[in-house]
Amino acid sequence: MRLNSEAVNYIVDPKELGRPLDLAAIFGREAPLEVEIGFGYGHFLVRKAKEAPERNFLGFELSSKCIRKTISKIEKAGIANVRLVRMDARLGFYFLPERSVSVTYMNFPDPWPKKKHKKRRLLDGEFLELLASRTVDGGEFYFVTDHDEYLEYALELFRESPYWKWEGEEFTLEMPDYFDTKYRRKWERMGKRIYFLRRIKAVHPVGIRELVEEVKEMPHVVLEREGIDVKRLGELVGPEIRFDGGVIRYFDVFENQKGDRILLETLVSEGGISQRFFILVELSGGEVTVKLARRAEVAVTTGVKRAIKLVAEKLGGKILRTNIGN
Repeated sequence: MRLNSEAVNYIVDPKELGRPLDLAAIFGREAPLEVEIGFGYGHFLVRKAKEAPERNFLGFELSSKCIRKTISKIEKAGIANVRLVRMDARLGFYFLPERSVSVTYMNFPDPWPKKKHKKRRLLDGEFLELLASRTVDGGEFYFVTDHDEYLEYALELFRESPYWKWEGEEFTLEMPDYFDTKYRRKWERMGKRIYFLRRIKAVHPVGIRELVEEVKEMPHVVLEREGIDVKRLGELVGPEIRFDGGVIRYFDVFENQKGDRILLETLVSEGGISQRFFILVELSGGEVTVKLARRAEVAVTTGVKRAIKLVAEKLGGKILRTNIGN
């Protein structure tokens, strides 16, 4: 994704900055924070930010095209209170400090209507707990959909969640002061019904599992070269390796001509988040280092560290030093 030097100022990479994010440093000030999940082409996000210059706005989106178009709108609007994150929102919220978000918006998320795809939905009980932990006491969450089944699914989730409450009706078909989006205009022209849900944080979660770890040094294992067998790495490829809370899978092994650098294509799925990346095995002198590849865009989690440790164990050899615990 090519951006001009000024446009890069709007992009935030939590994996580089670590958690929790220093929001005051990112925005250059302290102000109430509003978040949009899946901002698309940025119509809603930019308009909200322009209408409320005294607030900070953060958007999560996976599409590079959407990010480019949104940056164009930000520049055209002449505003400086928006930052964009190219990341799955479930992962992204782990980087936010507790009680840091005033309002979150989720407009027309993909309903993933097929039964086998429903596990891809962001909205579930675990995410509602995470969202509540990052929301200020009394903060708000707006959920908008045109999908009947997704509405019923969301209503049931909120009924079961102890962290969120509502005032009045569970949902409404009209919310006049809620800004337009491209999808809202499209569905209204087609005569579709649009459902608006507003929820208020009622209880702060206690003891939430923090999937993404605070990292001062990237995880690694250094082995004594004597006694290792790199050919054994091929045995990791293929089968799913389950651990408490997730699954690890190694897809392939790539070795350079010298045989001193080996990459393992790896997938770690845990807590509703999947990360695909490369683990590097580097042979130098009398040592072998197992670590994340330099360009691996990955958040350090329990599963990621376990995947590195499994590679080291498969190699064999004496551990000289490591920062990965048991």
